[in-house]
Amino acid sequence: MVRNRTAHDKILAARGSIIPLTRILFAGTPDLSVPFLESFKEDCVGVLTKPDSPKGRSKRPLPSSVSLAAENLQIPIIKALTFDEATRMQISDLNFDVGLVVAYGGLIPEDVLKMPKFGWINVHFSLLPDLRGAAPVERAILRGDTKFGVSIFKLVRELDAGPVIGSFEFNLVHPTVEKVFQESIDRSIQLLKELLHDPKNWELNEQDHSAATYAHKIDKEEFRIDLRKEAFAIDRQIRAFFPSAFLIFRDQRLSILEAQVSSINLSPGEYQIGEGMLFIGTGRESLQILKVKPEGKRALTVREWLNGIRFKNEDHFL
Repeated sequence: MVRNRTAHDKILAARGSIIPLTRILFAGTPDLSVPFLESFKEDCVGVLTKPDSPKGRSKRPLPSSVSLAAENLQIPIIKALTFDEATRMQISDLNFDVGLVVAYGGLIPEDVLKMPKFGWINVHFSLLPDLRGAAPVERAILRGDTKFGVSIFKLVRELDAGPVIGSFEFNLVHPTVEKVFQESIDRSIQLLKELLHDPKNWELNEQDHSAATYAHKIDKEEFRIDLRKEAFAIDRQIRAFFPSAFLIFRDQRLSILEAQVSSINLSPGEYQIGEGMLFIGTGRESLQILKVKPEGKRALTVREWLNGIRFKNEDHFL
C-alpha cells in the first residue's frame, strides 16, 4: 500500500527547485535502517519495507521501525515481501533513479532491479567478498576479528555478489555488535552522500568470487552459553549477540550483558563469589561476570544482582 504520496511530492517539488535530486526508493525494515532513511528523507520518493508482523506477547501485527519512521516523515510506503503485479506497478510508478537497500530482509526480483536508471545499491556490513550473507558483524566478532568494514555495492541476482562502488574499514579492540554498528552507520551515511551526489560516475569494482566467505543467519539456539567452551570464545559470543547470550540459573534465563576473561582456575559451571564479584568456570580460563539481566527484570551490575541473591548449595549455572 502506498500512502501520503501527494504530501511528499510537495516536499520534493519545493526542494527540487533549488537542489537537483537523485530520486531514491529506500528499502529497509529494522531500527538499524532508520538513521539511513532519516538522512535521505528529502530525496526519498518511497519506502519499501516488510509487511506488519506479530510482535510482543499479544502477537498483534505491528509495523516495522522503517514503516513508522516513513509515516512520520510523510513518505509513501509499500509493504511487501512478495512482488505481485500490483506491487511492481506501485514501485514503477515512483519513477525513482536508484534503490537504496539497508537491511530490508527480502530479495528484490531481477525485473525490479532493472527499473531505476542507476540500479539498486546495498549497504553491507563487511568488506566483501568476505562475510556475504545475513549476519556479517556477529560472525566477524565470533571469529575474533578486530578489523571491520562496510561495502556499498550494486545489487545483482546472486547474494551480495555485485560490484562494489565504495567501502571503508576500521579497527576496534574488544568490539561489541553495538559499537561496530554505531561506527558503521555514521560512516556509511557519509559515504552514501558522496556516492549519491554523482551516480553517473560510480566506479564498479568486481568482487573476487573465489575469495567469498559467508555469514549465515543467526539461530536463536546460538544464544545459549556452553560453559564447556573456552572463556575467550564465550566472551566473543556475549559481545556478538548482545543482549541475548544467556545462562540458566534456577531454571530461568540469566542474560550475560558484559564479562571479561579471568585466569582464576574453575571447572565448567563452578562459581566463586567475593567482594561483589562473580567468577564462573569454563572449559579453559574463567569468566568474570560484570553485568546481567535476569529474566523479566532490568539490567543490573553483578554487584546489584548478587545483593539480591542468597546462594544455596544446590545453585549452579547451566
